[in-house]
Amino acid sequence: TISCNQSASRCGLTDNGYPKCIAGARGSGVNCTTTDKDGYYCSNNQTTGSAVCVYTPKRDCYNTKCYGIMKYNATAIDCDQAGNRCGTNSTGYPKCIAGHRGFGVNCAHQSSLDFYCQADVSGSAYCVKTPPHSCYDQYCRGAKNFNSSIIPCNGTMNRCSVDDKGIPQCIGDARGMGVDCNQTKPYFCGYNGTAPKAVCMYPESYSCFDNKCTGSFNNSNVTIGCDQAEHYCSIDDTGFPLCESAKNVTGTGVFCTGHYSCKVAKDTGKASCSEKRIPLIPLLRSARCRCYCWSYWRHHLGDKEEIKSRRSAVTSLLNLYPKAKAVFLRLKIYHVLLSFLLITFYIIIILHLFSLLLLITDNLELVQKM
Repeated sequence: TISCNQSASRCGLTDNGYPKCIAGARGSGVNCTTTDKDGYYCSNNQTTGSAVCVYTPKRDCYNTKCYGIMKYNATAIDCDQAGNRCGTNSTGYPKCIAGHRGFGVNCAHQSSLDFYCQADVSGSAYCVKTPPHSCYDQYCRGAKNFNSSIIPCNGTMNRCSVDDKGIPQCIGDARGMGVDCNQTKPYFCGYNGTAPKAVCMYPESYSCFDNKCTGSFNNSNVTIGCDQAEHYCSIDDTGFPLCESAKNVTGTGVFCTGHYSCKVAKDTGKASCSEKRIPLIPLLRSARCRCYCWSYWRHHLGDKEEIKSRRSAVTSLLNLYPKAKAVFLRLKIYHVLLSFLLITFYIIIILHLFSLLLLITDNLELVQKM
């Protein structure tokens, strides 16, 4: 057996039957059944030299290394088989041959954003699924010496990675990380802080609503007006705050109890509850009414059970207003003190009048003796 490239030569025999390669005409070969010029490449049987079609159909992800044969079967070289194929030289050492694609794997997907390609340590390709989420993270963080480095990255159509040094990268070939929200009720995507990780936010019937939105990244000090009783906050790719609106979706706020009014911080727009003070005059009127009513019940109603029932009803009403109850208690103490002072004053007046009466009586007796 001799070597003979039969694409431009043909095989023949010498007079003594020894094989020879004759130039000038094509020799034997095979036809490969594909019209895709990158869908196959030609190889030969190592024993017979017969031509063989090696088919390389399109794949979603391609291997990244080539291996040798014979004594080099454990030797690998880098080779991106998306546009190259593997081969060997005459000694079996691996080589990366440009012009045809190599081997890889297919990934089940409906969109190009559903996956991205990775390769293991042997260079074999595999698919990394990136399923859709309700809300996506908006940043990428570095690694190693760059673990505090953060860059914006919209996860709806980009994913995060790091280079060999650990510097964060935003790659636009698949979706990023995110969270899944309850789809059975209204929600919006919340982003807080300088490295906004996505969270599901569900509208609540807050007592008071915030009225500003704050940005992230280089725009973390930027605020815009946004009445969150009818809107909600979001950010764009750069972290600039947005005031969005959607049906049945409201923003953030706080719950309040009791008598309150809404107060909003001028700088941040955060809502808070401000307790309403009960006006003093109506409170005093209520206290006076309470005294009159109890006095009336005590002196004019004979049914003790009815008095007890009505007194319990008034006490229950007062329990609804803790501050009013405290004022009533203070007023009761003041009333006792005032009553004591009045009684003391009346006693002093009576004593003075009695002394005056004695003085007048003594004077009359002296006048009569004279």
